[in-house]
Amino acid sequence: MHQIYQLCQRVYNMGDILAPVITERLFGIPVHRVYGADAQQYAQHKLLAGLGSMLANFQDLELHVWGAGYEPGYLIQRYAGATSARNRWHIHAVRGPHTRTLLGAPDDIVLGDPALLVPRFYTPKPVPHEARRYYYHCDNETTDDIDVDFPRQRTAEEPFRVIDTIVHSDFVFTEALHVAIIAQAYGIPWAWSFNRHARGVFKWFDWFASIDIAPRCFHPSESAEAQSWAEMASKQAHPPPTDPLLQAFPHSDLAT
Repeated sequence: MHQIYQLCQRVYNMGDILAPVITERLFGIPVHRVYGADAQQYAQHKLLAGLGSMLANFQDLELHVWGAGYEPGYLIQRYAGATSARNRWHIHAVRGPHTRTLLGAPDDIVLGDPALLVPRFYTPKPVPHEARRYYYHCDNETTDDIDVDFPRQRTAEEPFRVIDTIVHSDFVFTEALHVAIIAQAYGIPWAWSFNRHARGVFKWFDWFASIDIAPRCFHPSESAEAQSWAEMASKQAHPPPTDPLLQAFPHSDLAT
């Protein structure tokens, strides 16, 4: 049976779980999940790097890049100098302009995160509505320092359950990038809470550049200011069109 070998992260987190699911649901093709520690065992296969910020850690593999992003903060030390294989990367689309520049991709390369395509196949289910929700990063083991007076939501849950809560909110305040991207895809105002997850900053700037608004982050205690900004930014953001991203998927290149 035809299947796709897709790089995945073994992290129980909405974005990481969603990555191969998007491929399966959009294209109806089974995905064999290739986790980071096992990637070298699959080097003979054509590997897809889709949704996620994992590119820095697979610089010694031949990849087909479709909407993935680069995040130097996630670079595992053993890969720090391993850039020679990048000339074997086939870049079909990247998350944003900063990844494009870092990889030296052409100016006309397709931009966009695959999470922007989720509304094409998923209609959120009804859940209790909230005016505001706070989403904390899966790396956070405690929420004691999150100074907000509205519900706090984990991203370490089944991804469609998280999406249901995002869509049934008037505003989401998030430490997790893919909560923001999903909110943007469904038209929900969002803002970036810069709490403790300091390693993942480049990816946020890449995302902001892709929707053509200036980067802005807030402390959890600044939720009122963050919501005001979000309502303004939701009118100013210009996310990339999703048809080119869908069309850039490398079907023929990944056929096995």
